[in-house]
Amino acid sequence: MNEDNTLKKIPAPKDKPTEKEARLKELTIDKEIASLEQQVAEARKATLEAQLPAPKIEGKPEKGKITLDDKFGYVAELAAYNSMVYKAEFIASRIKQSLEKENTRILIVDSLDFCSDDAQLLQINNQIKKWEDALTNQKKEIDDQLKVIKVRLSTIPLNTAIGIIDTVTNLVGYFSVDYELKGREMDVSDNALHAIVADRIKEVCPVYILNFHRIESSKLIESFNKLIEIRQQLFCNIIKLKNYAASQTTSDKEICTRADELIKNFDEFNKMLTTVSADKKYSPLVNAAIRSYFIEKKITHLLYLTVTSSGGQTVTSTGLLRRSKASFLGGGVFTFVLANCEGKIIAADSSVGASYVKFNLNQDNLPLFKNWKDN
Repeated sequence: MNEDNTLKKIPAPKDKPTEKEARLKELTIDKEIASLEQQVAEARKATLEAQLPAPKIEGKPEKGKITLDDKFGYVAELAAYNSMVYKAEFIASRIKQSLEKENTRILIVDSLDFCSDDAQLLQINNQIKKWEDALTNQKKEIDDQLKVIKVRLSTIPLNTAIGIIDTVTNLVGYFSVDYELKGREMDVSDNALHAIVADRIKEVCPVYILNFHRIESSKLIESFNKLIEIRQQLFCNIIKLKNYAASQTTSDKEICTRADELIKNFDEFNKMLTTVSADKKYSPLVNAAIRSYFIEKKITHLLYLTVTSSGGQTVTSTGLLRRSKASFLGGGVFTFVLANCEGKIIAADSSVGASYVKFNLNQDNLPLFKNWKDN
């Protein structure tokens, strides 16, 4: 009996705690430690603020700001031009490889529509010749008729002669032409491409840029001015003939009518030839004079150069612990067509070029541009 009672008083051994219970106990202890540390830190902070009072900072710290206006991004445009330089070198090398260098003379043009002005030149030359014949023949007919009535002319009253002089003086106003010149926007972005390529190929052959030259004389304009002189002489002789109404015969009147109609039609031709239309830069006469100049220069090849497309991108970045940075990308599509004056294509291509640059906004110098190169 005593042994049984002794055994009952011995406590039963406890089960070993599980891993989960052990972890929970550990976290509880960590939480209590963290709470105590926080209390200590707050107490120290209160003591420090009491000793060194400082203004309170409210809200979140502001990030660095970059303020941009509408003009920001010009470096991207510079990048596009930098890519143009690289591509112009490529175009120039293609042209030099394709040329027969003997007796080659290249004209850089601004449009693939080049022959229309040649056709206009041929038409104007032909019309000038026909007008010269018509005005000369009409003037001769009136001159002959005036010789027939020479005796009557010698008896003209003085006041009638003065009337003729006044009428001839007023011809200055009659020959003035109203010009309507309208300003319009022009895309000059191709000029840089023209300049670079021209410089790279001028070492192998003479190179000209359309309209970039002087014209000291023009046979075409001289011929047209001769028409004006004949027209003026004809008009004066018509006035002489009309001022002798009492002496006019049916034949005289018919001659004057034909001459008046001829002058009227010529004046319309003159206005058409010397007026600048809204969609053109020059009058047909000036265009024809420019074209005749290059015919005299014996141009052998036409080179069309253009920037088909261009654009750029700008990316900026900033942060609390990093410098503000900007990246600029610019580029375009560059096209060239080289043909002989018969229209046979010698070489042609379109190529994509791009250039980029990255730099910190607070640095003093601009890094070098880098070109994206074809594979």
